[in-house]
Amino acid sequence: MDAATKFLRRLAYAWRRHGWRLFGPLLWHNIVYQVDRLRGRRGRSDPTELDRRLGIDTYKIEPTALMQIDGENLVRGHGYQPVAEGQFRAALSGLQVDLQRYTFIDYGSGKGRALLFATEFPFRRIIGVEYARELHDVATANVSRAHGKLPGTQRVECVRGDATKYDPPAEPLLCFLYNPFDGVVMRALLDQLSRSVAAAPRDVIITYLNPVHREAIDNHPSVTKLKEGPNLVVYRMNLPGRP
Repeated sequence: MDAATKFLRRLAYAWRRHGWRLFGPLLWHNIVYQVDRLRGRRGRSDPTELDRRLGIDTYKIEPTALMQIDGENLVRGHGYQPVAEGQFRAALSGLQVDLQRYTFIDYGSGKGRALLFATEFPFRRIIGVEYARELHDVATANVSRAHGKLPGTQRVECVRGDATKYDPPAEPLLCFLYNPFDGVVMRALLDQLSRSVAAAPRDVIITYLNPVHREAIDNHPSVTKLKEGPNLVVYRMNLPGRP
């Protein structure tokens, strides 16, 4: 299927699924994304050694406005932008915690690139939460293809769903964000994490790379900033009874 046919099918799906009230905003969202991409504002990414070795695609930039997405946040995501391998490693370095105790959660996991990178670290579990069906399916296929070729993939789980509705496991968490959505969704996610910590007190760290909407976290009463670096901010959820 060529790109034009694929795009027309997505348009037809969006019209059937969302009707005229949301079709216009969805189409405009997609047009703006593509124009920004052509102007170089969305950047570009090349295959990593991992992509080549496994024969997978985690590198192609994808808009999500016309993908199959449930819920009210379908136009609040920022599309799929793959994280660079060096950026990912830098974001996890210097956290000064025992990663073996933590479950890694990538909110807005896209095609699963960060999940595969995370297998190099000794996390208990590795979970990706993605709301776009097409991206979730690609991530699932990529992880499946990596089985037997990349150590640690047995710890990876791909979940399709809205980040604000996902109930994380009641264990220490390292939450990874690579500018996946806007400030509205960010605040709702923090509310969800705050409720989760209140119900099951444990350490929850948020690593926010490319922090475009960091004010949504900075102004939230349930977090404390741990450190800040180039294009990176790290936070910790406050435990109940602590400011």
